[in-house]
Amino acid sequence: MATIGSLTGSTSNSIGSYGTSVRGYGGLASGLDTDSLIQGMTMGTRSKIASLLNKKQTCQWQTAAYRSVSDKLIEFKKKYISGESGPSRPSFFDRNLAAANGANSKYLDIKGASDVLENMTVVGIKSLAKDTTMTTNGAASDKLLTTGDIAIGESTYVPKLEGENIKITYGTTTYTLNMKSGQEYKYKDAAGKEQTFVTDYTTPQKAVDSLNKIMENTELKIGGKLSDKVKVSLEGGKMTFKSNAGETNDVIIGGGSAAGLKLLGLMGSDDKLVNDGVITETGLSGTAVLDDAAMMREVSFGERIGGKTISFSLNGSKRDITMPDQATVKSWGKDLTQMQDHIQKQMDTAFGKDKVTVAVTGKGLSFHVKDDSSVLKITGAGAGMLGASGALGINNGASNRLHVDRKLEDAGFQNLSLTDKHVDAQGKLKLSINNVNINKDGKLTKDSSMQDIMDAINRSAAGVTIKYLETSDRFTMTSTRKGGDGKIELGDDLSSALFGVKDAADGYHVNQGTDAIVTVEYEGGVQMDIRRDTNSFDLEGSTFTLKGEFGFQKKTEPDGSITYSEKADNERITFTTSIDTDKVSKVIADMVKDYNEVAQLAHKLVGTKPDRDYGPLSDEQKKDMTEDQIKIWEDKAKEGILFNDSLVKGVSDGLRSMFSGTADIGTLKKMGFTLSTDPADNGKVTFNEEDFKAALLEDPNKIKQLFTQSGKDGAQAGIAVKMKDLIYEYANDLGKKGSLLVKAGSTYAPLSMLENSLQKEINEIDKSVKSWKVRLQSEMDRYTKQFSSLEQLISQMNSQSSQLSSMMG
Repeated sequence: MATIGSLTGSTSNSIGSYGTSVRGYGGLASGLDTDSLIQGMTMGTRSKIASLLNKKQTCQWQTAAYRSVSDKLIEFKKKYISGESGPSRPSFFDRNLAAANGANSKYLDIKGASDVLENMTVVGIKSLAKDTTMTTNGAASDKLLTTGDIAIGESTYVPKLEGENIKITYGTTTYTLNMKSGQEYKYKDAAGKEQTFVTDYTTPQKAVDSLNKIMENTELKIGGKLSDKVKVSLEGGKMTFKSNAGETNDVIIGGGSAAGLKLLGLMGSDDKLVNDGVITETGLSGTAVLDDAAMMREVSFGERIGGKTISFSLNGSKRDITMPDQATVKSWGKDLTQMQDHIQKQMDTAFGKDKVTVAVTGKGLSFHVKDDSSVLKITGAGAGMLGASGALGINNGASNRLHVDRKLEDAGFQNLSLTDKHVDAQGKLKLSINNVNINKDGKLTKDSSMQDIMDAINRSAAGVTIKYLETSDRFTMTSTRKGGDGKIELGDDLSSALFGVKDAADGYHVNQGTDAIVTVEYEGGVQMDIRRDTNSFDLEGSTFTLKGEFGFQKKTEPDGSITYSEKADNERITFTTSIDTDKVSKVIADMVKDYNEVAQLAHKLVGTKPDRDYGPLSDEQKKDMTEDQIKIWEDKAKEGILFNDSLVKGVSDGLRSMFSGTADIGTLKKMGFTLSTDPADNGKVTFNEEDFKAALLEDPNKIKQLFTQSGKDGAQAGIAVKMKDLIYEYANDLGKKGSLLVKAGSTYAPLSMLENSLQKEINEIDKSVKSWKVRLQSEMDRYTKQFSSLEQLISQMNSQSSQLSSMMG
């Protein structure tokens, strides 16, 4: 027998998309299907909601249909009407191709045409435009690749982390951080200046900085950098790894070289990683408290270089030089010449005998290349070989050219001696170009690099740009003022130390810029010199590009001035112009295609009758249908959504008459346009490109009028003009909106998406649906309460009946 307790299994039947539900008891005692009864009793309200939702769906379909027309019209306008060059512009049909004729036409390229060209000749080109430039005469560097001091035969302290690695796993990919001193990384500081970071593991903080820099330059497979996900810091002397806040992927130290991990306290003596290597936002810290002494160990010179390789590149050709084993290195003692001899033999084998000469220079080695134009670089080496603390005392990337990222005295200049003429008492550099103080802010000092100086020059108001050419080992400077107005004047200060003296053998030379001068003759024999500071310029509606001088004899007069006289056998350049029929025809063909598409679309929308057996589907109806069935149904329901709609009918009628009336049928056909006489085609146009091209060549003005005639003074408006007027009326997206946008909006006018007639109607429907849903829920709650009371009463009666039966039994 059912008890009240067993009746409290309340149901929650969702009523379609109405957002309401039955809250009460099922008819367990009465045997009534209370849910069905309640649904039947609320049928009127639910029908009202369903009707409103159907109306909303219809409005949404209508919105999409209106926009399909307005969007095509707007796109048509953008492609053919509103552009600077298109069928709505008379100039589109003008002669736009120009050809230079004559033996000297090779000295001039021309683009674009105008009516002036055919009556104009180019007498000659007196000079080409050249920018003012400065070039140093001799080599800037000493052309030596030089190591630091080499402590051969001596023990020294080196970083314990040298050559070790840490593996970090992010997601499913593992990235290896190789710890090698002397690795160079370029980056820009807060001021935007390019700086160079060199890895160093001699102290805990330098090791932390180096690991962070490696991660900044480690690309993730999913995009971004490893440093976006994890950072390293020194907290309480312990190296700590932290993942970035909000990181959803696992970040783990997945291994690495045991010696390095144990040194940092990230791996115990049992070879297990601390906390299983899991990096969190709060941090994974090593157990070891690090100090400078803990980071270094004493090693012999043989241990530092024995059996290791040095990688060199000569003009891009890479070779490895291998050092002998530790025992051989030990046998050298402190004799640097034996190391020199060994490397010399290796270099001869690698690059050819005597191409690179190795010499002892002071306490280090120097490498000289026989061919001054060749560039020798160090591109890598075994662990502990490179970097400030490396066995060779030289960084990766060092070459026999200037090190523009090092301070001046270490950059490798051939002859550089800084005096008080170049540096003031505070160590600030004295440098001026074109009477502009390059170091006005005082940021350039004797410790600045050549790159710092070049950056400052290029940023300054001196009006020049400077570059260092590695292969030729020279500096070049170019005036930013074009042509003959350019100027480069170096001050008698640091410039003389860097670039030498003007016109000296080891100094620099300035090539003064010139303007382009072309002599043209117009109709009537009028000649004129056209002077420009560039070799490419606009002239009489065309673009001229000068490629060489011709036509004149140049003479320098005693006073230094230059005079010109036309050569007796000079052949002048003449021009012919023509219409680019291929280009024009292609645009018109595309225009006709797009016109036909929108005309057919509008005609179909207003001419298709709706099938009243199809309408919007409710959520309940969709539950029993497949996606394909739903699509087929809704496609059918959308048909006729704008049947006989006055707005789209106006568009359709306007488009149908777009070509007709602009000229008689025979003339249009001769021009390449054939109009369909079938009403179902709604003015469809067939375009014949060959006929159009022939008509364009025969009478371009007639074609021009067909498209661009204004329609004033009783004349028939051109096709493009009529299209412009129709689009403005129905689909204007700028300023006053066209009637289709007022009705349904457009993505091309974002504000109209929210402010249009149909959207307002949808908003009102939403308000009504919300109100009716509240009413429906109230009705359902009331009926549910009544049925719940009935169930409890029946249950009580059943209980009493049961008791009476037992007493009488």
